[in-house]
Amino acid sequence: NPNAAGQMKLSVGYVNADGTLGGWLSPAAVTVTNLSAAGWGTNASQLVEANIPPEALGKKIYLRVAHEAANSTGYFSWIDYLKVASSAEVTAYQLWAQAAFAGAPAGTDQTPAGNPDGDPLGNEQEWALATDPMAADAPAMHPAVDPSNFTVEYNRRMNSGYAIGASWSYSLTTPVWRKDNMTEISLGQAGDLETMSASVPLDGTNKFVRIEVAK
Repeated sequence: NPNAAGQMKLSVGYVNADGTLGGWLSPAAVTVTNLSAAGWGTNASQLVEANIPPEALGKKIYLRVAHEAANSTGYFSWIDYLKVASSAEVTAYQLWAQAAFAGAPAGTDQTPAGNPDGDPLGNEQEWALATDPMAADAPAMHPAVDPSNFTVEYNRRMNSGYAIGASWSYSLTTPVWRKDNMTEISLGQAGDLETMSASVPLDGTNKFVRIEVAK
């Protein structure tokens, strides 16, 4: 129809782990005019691009092509060339999020700043401490006592951008957190996780140990 005018739209979506649709993302559009059958081969081809967001990584992608024309009689849409390209590397956080949120309900906030479980840790901090972003939990601390020391072990993500370490206090009601008179060593690495040991001497006083996360 030589009088057809309007917009050709390309939208990108993804399928959640539970089979529901993740919604249409990154809509892109171009204005099209005079898409007559006689002229499509010479001047009707136009490029439409749409971005695939990080939350769709590792999921089934689907596309939708639609048109909104002032005169839609005899108006047809088709794709004659499709290219999927990556313009950015997948981050370590995004790879972790694919597994951590694999069974999450549709609409779960998987962004680094999100906090779907409502605990004191945001998603990025959950990643840095190797905790579950879908369960209100705390970093796993494994205590042990020998004749001279009280020791806790914990895991931390290397190269997370966070400073993660232990500190101790004599009190929890009026705490003064400190790092003196504490020994902290690495017990080994597995992938990008490091197991740490933090020890304070036993001297007949109460001592409390915590894990600190700062950026």
